[in-house]
Amino acid sequence: AAFPELLPPGQIMTESFSFTDKGVWYLAGYSNDDGIHKLWKMECNSWVYVAQKDLSNIEASGDNMYVFGISQGAVVVLNPKNPDSFVTIAAADPLKEYTGVAFDGASAILYVTEKATGQIAR
Repeated sequence: AAFPELLPPGQIMTESFSFTDKGVWYLAGYSNDDGIHKLWKMECNSWVYVAQKDLSNIEASGDNMYVFGISQGAVVVLNPKNPDSFVTIAAADPLKEYTGVAFDGASAILYVTEKATGQIAR
């Protein structure tokens, strides 16, 4: 069996990707065909739709339970088992300007980069 295409079908523009300790890959981006921003996951050698969401940065938890990301300046968490479900953890804030996320599974702490302050928040 040949390895599947690295990207989902179509003219995909990748904005961010992450993978879990269980070998599940996630990709955030959009298709040049329709311009709709989406999150996909690789499952059984094919890409599966997770959510229609504009995500500039993503981090999957190692146990594959959550995908954290930055969406239009807000910090969000998505449940990959429930399509299009997400919760806003922190609303967009121009005084902080969230740009990146990192999740430490051992301590269950989410770190968020605040570009405007030069700080990393938990």
